[in-house]
Amino acid sequence: MAKASVLYLGEQREGKCLQLPLSNFLQSPRLFDNADSFPRGRYQGPAVLVLEECDEHKADEIRNAILELLRPECRDSYPWDMTQLLLNTRDSKMPDYIRHTTSDDLWSVIKYRGKNDYTQEGQEWLAKNEGQVDLNELPGLRRRINRLFGTSTRVATWLCCEPRLAIGERSVRLTALVVLVFDNKPHRSRSSARSRDCLATRLQEHLGPVMGNGIAQAIEKHPLTIYVYLYSCFNNFSSIVKCYEYLFKIATSLQGGYSFGVPERSLLLNRGLVQISFGLPDILQHRAVLRQLRNCNKRRGNDEGHDVTDVQNQLEQFFVSMTHDIDDFDRHVDMFCQRFQSSLELEFNISDEKMNWVMMWFTFVAIIFTPMAFVAVRLCSHPPARPRQRG
Repeated sequence: MAKASVLYLGEQREGKCLQLPLSNFLQSPRLFDNADSFPRGRYQGPAVLVLEECDEHKADEIRNAILELLRPECRDSYPWDMTQLLLNTRDSKMPDYIRHTTSDDLWSVIKYRGKNDYTQEGQEWLAKNEGQVDLNELPGLRRRINRLFGTSTRVATWLCCEPRLAIGERSVRLTALVVLVFDNKPHRSRSSARSRDCLATRLQEHLGPVMGNGIAQAIEKHPLTIYVYLYSCFNNFSSIVKCYEYLFKIATSLQGGYSFGVPERSLLLNRGLVQISFGLPDILQHRAVLRQLRNCNKRRGNDEGHDVTDVQNQLEQFFVSMTHDIDDFDRHVDMFCQRFQSSLELEFNISDEKMNWVMMWFTFVAIIFTPMAFVAVRLCSHPPARPRQRG
């Protein structure tokens, strides 16, 4: 079921977070039921609004619901085409400021890969069946590969640095608001025990260990911090590399089998090259995101002065780590691309050699039997005349 959740990251974060069906949120937009749900009946700090499993038919409703949370004079700071870009297209949007406004709000649409429940489940299956895949299991293997490489997490992010909410109470004061909208693509495996958990719960579990280390203050001073946790929570290039490795080992160890006259090994090697080609746009996207985040980080630090210096330095350290992660993934992609190409070329060479042997024996048989067939045809068409018997 599509859900709407609100995570509270302040010191009173033990307050019950709001979770309700998405349809209820669209009908009555709100960030909390009442202030009594918080300890001492008060809350001050940042909040994260999470809308998940949204489909293209609800793009306008989601936009209107979020706009109702803002004061009318401040609604220009919301990116009107964010939900349309997320739900109606497969395009990405680099983090950027809202145009025609003077606010520091940022918005983006980014795709993450390699870290969801089915990714781990698929890796365990590949590791278990490495080198011992039966030909009868190939249809299931193809479905797993398509699902394993096809699952991704696309999220639209809006950072409201200075919340301008139209509804609220004096006892609830938000210092920053982060809106995360996830598309309706499958993020989890139905057979997984965690499939009942929403993405907000997963994000909250990921943020839990670091909440006591000033995450609320970090998001208040520097909302770009949320990108750090989104990347670490939903993106893992090393798992994709492991999938490439398992797929290569399975393809090279496969013996026999044909599909539409093409060897199954060649089909798996070709499928690996196709999946590698899908990873190249991810490298370009994250490099562009990293470049833009660094520019925003410098601008934010210059505008705010020394108050955000520590957070800015921490973000810069993460950006360096992210750069190494992307470069390492790029090198692995090149390495596996060469492996798959070399193995596929070897398969073609072996097929050509087999065809050459077939043609050699065909030519040998033709050389021997062609003259004999010519003589036989000649004799059948012009049989020798029989001698006349004298009477």
